[in-house]
Amino acid sequence: MINSSTPNLENPIRLRRLNAFAMVCILAICLIRLLPFVTCFSDLADDHDAYIALAEGWSESGIFGRIQRAETSRPEVIPTAFRPPLYPWLLSWLTRHDFAEASAEMPFGSTKLSLAAVAMFHWIIGVATCLMSVSIAAHCMSSPENPTAAVYRSAPPSLAAYLVGLLCAVDPILLRQSTLVMTETLATFLAVAIWLWWCKYPRANGAEMIGGGLLVGLAILCRPTFAVWAIGLFLCLILSNWKHRRNTRCDSVGGLRRAALFVVAIALTMAPWIVRNAVVFGQPIWATTHGGYTLLLANNPVLFQHYEKEGPSRIWDEAIFHERWAERAGHDLSQPAYWLDTNRQPIALSEPTELESPDFPRGELVDDEVASKAAWATIARQPNIFLKAAFIRVGWLWAPAPASMQSRPLIRVIIGSWYTIIYALALAAFLICVWNRAKIGRFFWWNLAPAISLIVSLTAVHSVYWSNMRMRSVAMPAVYAIAVCCIWWVLKINVRVNSSGRGQTSHE
Repeated sequence: MINSSTPNLENPIRLRRLNAFAMVCILAICLIRLLPFVTCFSDLADDHDAYIALAEGWSESGIFGRIQRAETSRPEVIPTAFRPPLYPWLLSWLTRHDFAEASAEMPFGSTKLSLAAVAMFHWIIGVATCLMSVSIAAHCMSSPENPTAAVYRSAPPSLAAYLVGLLCAVDPILLRQSTLVMTETLATFLAVAIWLWWCKYPRANGAEMIGGGLLVGLAILCRPTFAVWAIGLFLCLILSNWKHRRNTRCDSVGGLRRAALFVVAIALTMAPWIVRNAVVFGQPIWATTHGGYTLLLANNPVLFQHYEKEGPSRIWDEAIFHERWAERAGHDLSQPAYWLDTNRQPIALSEPTELESPDFPRGELVDDEVASKAAWATIARQPNIFLKAAFIRVGWLWAPAPASMQSRPLIRVIIGSWYTIIYALALAAFLICVWNRAKIGRFFWWNLAPAISLIVSLTAVHSVYWSNMRMRSVAMPAVYAIAVCCIWWVLKINVRVNSSGRGQTSHE
């Protein structure tokens, strides 16, 4: 699409340059997201959260559970709801079966996850995440008068939009998490896909709203914390409908109907998981049986004692917590004495995989309830420390640099400097845009609404539950888009003001 106001001889040259720049950026994104697998490919074999075990068990048995193998009997598949199902289900398609080892007890032999296939999967959705962020940035930089044409009409917005994709590509957390069998890469992909859907369909019809609800439902099945974001998106839809209800294109009844379709689509997407859990566990579990453990990990007497003595330091003796949790049978976890008994010496152990618990998953419902009650007992007993801890957890979530025990000093300085600069630019530009919001128009704020609600909801959830740097990965594309797009609008506002001033001087 060529702007008729631009000379014909100039536009083809500008478009060719833009296309060449776009190709270079896409190639750079592909290569950047590929590099971590060259240096850290073996890290894909580490099963930190037992997703590999769940995927292999699902592929071999067709049941979402952990296979308990015995030498003298047929392997037993024990169903679980400890982890959300979407990511292990996708991984289950990336396994291979060794039929040479098949027997009557193990029809498929040994089932192993293909690490090469996982690397390819993570690389594809990682590149797609970066490219979708480019499209989102283009929408955020579009003119409210003609948003669909703005990205083609002017080269500078498109050049700036590709900068968002490049920033997402080099993000340290996203790069690192792509080399681990964990949900961050998929969750970030889904978050950006939802945001892109929001930008593309500001006046979505029924089918498009159902598609958006489907994406949100899948995101919740990947990471249940997205449920809070879903509430934020729903409130944005209702607020937008209420604010613009006099617009004939967005009548009140039609807007509410679209919002209702959005919620129904989310519920229908999650329904199979809820029904399955109701049948297997006797409870309609919509999230996981992991929430109580995560809440207790963030709110236990050992960590609260650390907050009192060391403040926001991220170096605390996790081994004590994991030892006490492993020995929980027959003890009252709501009593601080159980956690803080100084006569019991902690044993040296690394953080265990949750699925290695000897009574897992038979007692996971009981464990979830016990952990939740113990956490709330700790909170009720020390509400002042809990309030302090909430701010500390927010600090841990958005910390610029890794903890001292997580990386070398030089790496910490580089990563810390990177995020500090990004945070400062994003915050400053965003506040300037808020101050000049009347000059930008509502279309920009509509496109930015999912990013803002994602950051707010993520911060709220992890102010209560366990928090660390990697858990903000899903919001990093939003941070980069806010930084670049807000700076772009600030510069555009200044250009308008300066042009207006020169025009008045010339006229006089």
